Amino acid sequence: MIIVLSKGHVNPAKLVAYLEAVEHSGAIEASRKEAGCLHYDIAVSAMKDGGLSITEVWEGFPGLQGHMKGEALKKMTEVNQKFGVTYEAALYKADPLG
Repeated sequence: MIIVLSKGHVNPAKLVAYLEAVEHSGAIEASRKEAGCLHYDIAVSAMKDGGLSITEVWEGFPGLQGHMKGEALKKMTEVNQKFGVTYEAALYKADPLG
């Protein structure tokens, strides 16, 4: 299993518009439907104004590699560029507990 954790920041004054643009783009829903995607979501930090995180869980590298080349990520990148949002990502290989 592959976990990708991304941290980003959006101008707090543009947060609602950014989240609406992400939803309107369909990028999150499309990512969730991609082969190998187990979980994909965006969250707003309760502790840091404008703080964002994206959590992705993939069955393995093939699904993640397909996502990296796919339309959903292109849509998300377009929204991020429009709002000046950049993310720092970390990738983890994990084994299920139990």
